[in-house]
Formats: sequence, C-alpha cells, structure tokens
Amino acid sequence: LQNTLGSVALIDQAIINEIHNQDLIAPSKKKFVEGITSVAGAYVASPKIGMHKWIGSVDIKSLYPSVIRALNMSPETIMGQFRLDRTMEIVEKRMKESLMAGESWADFFGVIEYQLIQDEKFDDITLDLEDGDSVTNSAKAWHDIIYTDKSGICLSANGTLFRTDTKGIIPGLLERWYNERVQIRKEAVDLVKEEEALRTKRLKLAATGHKDMLEPINLEIEELKKGIAFRDKRQHIKKILLNSLYGALLNPHCRFFDQRMGQSVTLTGRCITKHMISKMNELFTGEYDHEGKAILYSDTDSVDADTIIKTNYGEMTIENLFKSCSIKGPSWAIDDQEFTIYDQIQILTYDPKTNEEIYRPFEYVYRHKVSKPRWKIIDENGNEIILTNDHSVMIERDGKLIEAKPSEINPDTDILITIGE
Repeated sequence: LQNTLGSVALIDQAIINEIHNQDLIAPSKKKFVEGITSVAGAYVASPKIGMHKWIGSVDIKSLYPSVIRALNMSPETIMGQFRLDRTMEIVEKRMKESLMAGESWADFFGVIEYQLIQDEKFDDITLDLEDGDSVTNSAKAWHDIIYTDKSGICLSANGTLFRTDTKGIIPGLLERWYNERVQIRKEAVDLVKEEEALRTKRLKLAATGHKDMLEPINLEIEELKKGIAFRDKRQHIKKILLNSLYGALLNPHCRFFDQRMGQSVTLTGRCITKHMISKMNELFTGEYDHEGKAILYSDTDSVDADTIIKTNYGEMTIENLFKSCSIKGPSWAIDDQEFTIYDQIQILTYDPKTNEEIYRPFEYVYRHKVSKPRWKIIDENGNEIILTNDHSVMIERDGKLIEAKPSEINPDTDILITIGE
C-alpha cells in the first residue's frame, strides 16, 4: 500500500516518465530498510510573545523546489558526501537523551562540516565519493576546490556535493511543473479580468435600469467562473506536486529515496531562512542576527479591529463607507449583494508609477448577507466590532493573554485587549 497510494506513487511515476522521455533507464527500487535515521526538518522559530502593532511578513516562494533546482539535486548528480562525524556525534547524543528528531537538529542551520568549509578552517574532512573512493582534505582545501570558478560543483548545507554541469532529472521535472503552474495561473488571472469587466458592465446596466440585458452576461460570468475554478484546481495540483517531491525523496518507500538529498533540501532551506531573517533584522536594527529584536513570529487568523479605509472625507470603516455612499449616491442589488457608489468619495491608494500615495475614485462598495450568527463586541469607550464566530479577538483571562472566539468571551471576567494610538 505504501508503494501505490498517495503522492509518493505519483512522484515515483512522474520521475520515471521523465527519465524515459530522455531515453534513460530508471534505477531499480531499493529494498526497504527499517530504522532509517531521522533527519532535520523545517526551521520553526520560537515566537516573541506579546502585542506587536506593526507586523510585516517575508516569504520565500516555493523554497524547497527552488533549493532542489538551485543546487541541481538529483540521484544521478550526487558526486559525494562529506562524513558527518562531528555533526552526528552531537545528534545521536541528543537522541539518546530522548530528544525528538526535531529537537536534536533544532539549532542546526547546516551540518558542522559544511560550516567548517564555509569558514575555511584547517580541520580535516573526509569526502566519500559515489564510486566508493574516499578523499581527506582540510576544510579550506575543500572550499578552494568547490568554490573555484567553473568547478561544476555545488555544496548543500548537508555536506552533499552535486554536479552542476548538466541539468538533473528532478530539477528539470520541477522546472517544467513550475512553468506549467505559472502558465495555468496566468490563464486564470486573464479569466478573472474578463469576469471583473463583465461584472462592471452588469453593474452599470443594472444601475441604469437595463435589467433585461443581464441574463446573457450572467451566463457568460458563470462560464468564466467554471474556467477559473478548473484552472485553480489544476494549479493547486501542480503546487502539491512541487512541494511534496522533496518529502517523497525522504520516504523509504520511494524508488528515489535518498536521505542525503532530503536533508540537503531541509538544511539548505534552514540556511537560506536564517540569512534572510538576519538580513531583515539588519535592515531595521543594523544588527545581522536571526534572533534580533526586529524578528517576531506570528501566524493567526484572528481579527483585532475593523479594516480602516482612508478617504478624502477622513478614515472610515468598510461599513461606514457603505453607509456614506448609500446616503449620497445610487444603490442597487444583485442576488444577495447590495452595491452603492458615491463619486465624490475617493480612497487613499498607492501609485506605483510615482511611488506616492494618491486619492482615487473606486468602482463600488458592496455588502452581502451572512447566514452565520454575528457578534457585536463593544469596549468601555464605545468602540465596536462585528464579527462571526470564525474570527477571534485577544483577551486577558486569569492574567494570561489568549485568543478567544466571540462565543467564548465572558464579559464579566475577561478583559478585551485593544491597541490605542
């Protein structure tokens, strides 16, 4: 079952097909071996607990697939593996202390041997080549060999050497999947633009009383929505394949299982992440540190305030913007949606051509009926928010800061947390 179900089987067959398309022969499946050593996983930082008013997020697009492509990782491109004696001595000691695999690798952003090479140390390191030979050199000597111009070699943070003079099967497959996903998403965006244009046309017709002309447009919009949904599913499948390939390489039931490649992906990803967040901290504080003052960790779906829109009439919530427009401008309804517009109100937006803020008119503002129960939360100053039970707010309960849904709040004992100016 492990060989026939799930994404591993899909990845296996996709790689085999890619090999056959290049008139090559796929390797035989290796015998499953029990007790495979655990490997380093993704890096997860400990969050800085507390309230933070201004939070930004930086993301690396398709990190693991990008790492595989950048280092040309594929079974046939592996040249050798540096012996991880120093690293595994520490990891195995931690494992014997009953630490989980993730904890054992927690502070590693690359194996010790990799860092010795990067730092050009004089410690001896042994390289085990794929042909069975072994070569010992100082870390500095290895650095000079690997990082010489046109060496045709790259080194992963796991201490694995890959050749780069010819594109690997797996990087080539990922490149094709990535390009196919980009094309599918472009097609979806084009259809969305067509749909938006038709919706605008429909709104204008409805606003001017031409309701008899809406039916053909409605049918066309429905067809566009089907096309968008179809392409969204296709690009999502490509995304799953892109992001699950590295996991298949770490699955012992995969034909192309190789612990060196899987850990090369995760540790190199950790290394990239460390340098990225260190650079972000340096931009804000001047200190190159991945645990610096500017680095936070947050992942939540909570809502702690209404969305505020800046207009030429002052700041407004979405609800107040709708009310202001409906009082002074035309309003109309389509199905369960209510639309309104007032051309004298403009909203503050960004002009990429001038790199400046600018007030501009907007097409419309609308609201729709919600079948879910809504909750109104009012603080002691009379400020209020309305939200469904899908969202949450921050409260203080028994001296602890926690996240709570509206239905979970006790107004008699809980303290609502707000952010003042």
